[in-house]
Amino acid sequence: MRKFLYILLSLAICSANVMRDSDLGEDEDWMVGNDLHNLPQPMISSQLTTRLFHIEQQLTNFEGTMSTLQAELTALRDRVQVERDQTGASFNNLKHLLNNEYIQRRSSLDEVNLSLTFLQSQLHQTENQTSLMDQIRQELCRVTPTLGLIEHLTSPAGHYQYTWQEAKQACEADGGRLAEYRELYAEYRRGLERCDCGWLADGTAWYPMHSVWPQCKNARGMHVCEEQGTYNAWCWKKLTICP
Repeated sequence: MRKFLYILLSLAICSANVMRDSDLGEDEDWMVGNDLHNLPQPMISSQLTTRLFHIEQQLTNFEGTMSTLQAELTALRDRVQVERDQTGASFNNLKHLLNNEYIQRRSSLDEVNLSLTFLQSQLHQTENQTSLMDQIRQELCRVTPTLGLIEHLTSPAGHYQYTWQEAKQACEADGGRLAEYRELYAEYRRGLERCDCGWLADGTAWYPMHSVWPQCKNARGMHVCEEQGTYNAWCWKKLTICP
C-alpha cells in the first residue's frame, strides 16, 4: 500500500512538471537545449498533500486493526485447542470408567448398578456428556443384547439338591432364569471356572474348567454331568443398563 502511495506521488510530480512546461510557453528546441535536471522542482498542491496524508493515516489505522484481529485470532485458536484437549481427556476418562463397570458387573450385580448410578450422575453434569453416555449404552446393548450375569446357585438344603424344576423355580425366585448353554460357554471363554455341576435351561447339567483336576475329569473344557439326577443351578440375570 505504501508503494502505491509513492507511485501515486511520483505521477503527481510528473503531471506538475508537464503543466509547468506548458505554462512556460517555451519551444521544444529550448527544452532540448537545456539541462532538464536544472529545472526547479514543482510544488505539490496542498490539496494533494492533505489527501496523501489522510490515505497514509487510514493505512496506519488499517494496519493497527489487522494486528488486533490477528492477535484475537491467535487467542481464539489457543482457546479452541485447550477445549479440544479437555474434551479428549474427558472422553478417555469416560471410556476408562465404562470399562471398569463392565468388568465389575460379573462380581456383583448390586455393585454394578450402584457404580452405574454414580457414573450417570457424573455424566449428567452437561448435556453433551449425557448424550455421549446414551450413545455408548445403546452401542453396548446393541453389540451384546443378552448382557447379563451368570451365578451358580446352591440349594438351601445342601450341595446338589435341586431337581431341574426346582432349579428353574429357584432362579426365577432370585430374579433371573436358568442359563442357556451359550451363556455359560461365553462366561467360560471369559475365564469362568467351577468344578460344580449346575442345571441349564435345556435340562442338561454342565461345569466349566480351565485347570486340570483329577476330581473334575482331569481335563479342561466344558463338561456334561451324568452321574445323578440332582445338581446345583446356573442362573442368568439380565443387567439393568439395557432395556
